[in-house]
Amino acid sequence: MKKLMLTLPVIVILSVNTSFADTTPLKIFVGANAAYNTVTWGKPVRDIEKLLDTDFAEANLGLGIEAGIKYAPDEIYNLGFTFNYDYMFDSSAVISDAAEPFLSEIETGFSAIGLSFDNYIRFANDNNKRSDLVFGIGLARVTERGELTPTTLGYVNGLNHTKFSDDGSALMFKVAYNQEMTENIDLVFAIRIFGMDGKKGDIESIVNISAGVRYNF
Repeated sequence: MKKLMLTLPVIVILSVNTSFADTTPLKIFVGANAAYNTVTWGKPVRDIEKLLDTDFAEANLGLGIEAGIKYAPDEIYNLGFTFNYDYMFDSSAVISDAAEPFLSEIETGFSAIGLSFDNYIRFANDNNKRSDLVFGIGLARVTERGELTPTTLGYVNGLNHTKFSDDGSALMFKVAYNQEMTENIDLVFAIRIFGMDGKKGDIESIVNISAGVRYNF
């Protein structure tokens, strides 16, 4: 009797898990992408641009990785979650002729970690290869990097070589197209918008436009 009482919970758990797997298939994936990013600067940076007579970079190339899960992949509507990490390379500011004697370079770059809740809507299924529109919303943590390098004349006039970093939370919106190529490989084209408080912080928004490959386990 003791043996049966110990074995019964295990049987029940296994039965529930098997039943869940049968009714709600679960797909796990990892992926990588290349991206083009545009940034809209907030008021504090626009004030600095006027002071230094420069235009901070508004575009950055980047790379990203992702991992996630997708429920019920054989239905017209599916839901899932995606974790993203994006690294946006440094880009140089445009320095005016008047500021060139004092400033050698100003570079800015970003990185972001985010988690989104995704809605997959199948609109085609040719040769058993799904085509999905994906709409997602989530939260992200965005980190800004910057480096100011003065010229010799700039040093003489009180400018110093400066590195700075700042981060903040963002609301993330996503629209994507997901195309199944094989049982394990998908192509993904996505636009993600990171919305931030540009009145208090340096950034109003970042738009990430990416193309990538996803591997489904």
